[in-house]
Amino acid sequence: MPDKVSIRSLKVLGQNIHRLRNAAKLSQDTLAVKANVTKRYVQMIEAGQKCPTLFTLKRLSVALNCQYDALLAGF
Repeated sequence: MPDKVSIRSLKVLGQNIHRLRNAAKLSQDTLAVKANVTKRYVQMIEAGQKCPTLFTLKRLSVALNCQYDALLAGF
């Protein structure tokens, strides 16, 4: 079972991705296509329910046109 720090980190990551996606005016569908993941996976990441791999984080940062570390802000 994940500890409270891990759960908080996943929530922060999800909030960052949600904020950046909205700033880029992308739907979850569009982000999913650009990052080569499913819409459901994007939903679960944004909800703090999934821990994406480093490769997925890199694809998300490219799709969001942001620096990789912007996804991890506030950790």
